[in-house]
Amino acid sequence: MKNLISLTRDEPKIQLLQAMGSNNKKVAAQAQEIFAAFSAQLIQQVLNQMPTHKLIYGEPLVYNTDNGDPMIPLEYFHDIQEGAINIWAQGSPGALPTNEIAGPVDEFRLRTYQHSTAVSMKKCYARQSRFDVVSKVLERVLQEFVVKTEYQAWSPLLRALASNRTNGDLQIITSTQTGQLTFDDFNRLWTKVCRFRQSWSGGTPTASPCKGLTDLFVSCELLENIRSFAYNPANTAATPNTDESTALGLPDAMRMSIFNNSGMASIFGVNIISLLELGVGQAWDELFNSFYAPGGGDPTKSAVQELAVGVDLSCDAFASCVGQNPCEPAPLVFLPDDQFSSREEKLGFYASLRAGYSVIDAKALVGLIV
Repeated sequence: MKNLISLTRDEPKIQLLQAMGSNNKKVAAQAQEIFAAFSAQLIQQVLNQMPTHKLIYGEPLVYNTDNGDPMIPLEYFHDIQEGAINIWAQGSPGALPTNEIAGPVDEFRLRTYQHSTAVSMKKCYARQSRFDVVSKVLERVLQEFVVKTEYQAWSPLLRALASNRTNGDLQIITSTQTGQLTFDDFNRLWTKVCRFRQSWSGGTPTASPCKGLTDLFVSCELLENIRSFAYNPANTAATPNTDESTALGLPDAMRMSIFNNSGMASIFGVNIISLLELGVGQAWDELFNSFYAPGGGDPTKSAVQELAVGVDLSCDAFASCVGQNPCEPAPLVFLPDDQFSSREEKLGFYASLRAGYSVIDAKALVGLIV
């Protein structure tokens, strides 16, 4: 299995690992501090690229942890004509994200939470210069932070999608055909999002700050559905039935493009992105189900239906931030763990990361239940 974190084997690193396993406490402690400082930046670099929420939240705001959680001046992020803003955030780690309605000139404090983990290994692996073991130790730290930050980031996003209402309606529609994703669904999604941005009087805004819909996150099964556009009918207006002679396929050029590229990169200007966490019984689908409580007249969702998540990345609707101690080389703090006694013949490290995620404009979300 390919390592997510791979350490190049050279003489300086070999000497450093051997020093980490030394019985001389002073030598071992110094070597572990050097290794921790190097590893913190390495883990942080990979962590900035791996999680799927990076596709939505983008580059995080880095703030000084000594100054407390940062404030966002909302008037610079929204069209002031839209009036009230629906913000979704968590009050504590793992808590149910809640809605905070703010006026167009208020400030909002981004809440951050401490994520932490610890790892250890036998000193003999360091003395033997076992780069494979050391790489796996660092990978374990990376994987735990990926899992924790992914949940913290997707939770307010899915909660906002499940509960936010615009013009009195949920920002969710159901597919034209139950269990099937069609071209008609993409068309109807565009109609849905065009009603989200209105002026304070309920009319056409003089200038819309956002496009409406840029990306659609789907499951592997819905991506299979999209590939089937190459050989299935595409229209919904055939007479008398869509399965008879008047059923129409896509233009030949588009069908060949699907065949040649194993799918479509975009439909009606919407980028298609597949996530393993979406789909019946998968993590984000189950998390959405735990949040979703439709009322009378709202779209319903059964256990065998799945969710596609549409986002508008043309506006600053999703905010993330990470805290960094000015004395540390990276937001992720990675330090030697001093809990082990000499007779245990072990060395360890502990790591922490302070991060927070909020949806500061819920109108940038739309859902499709298939």
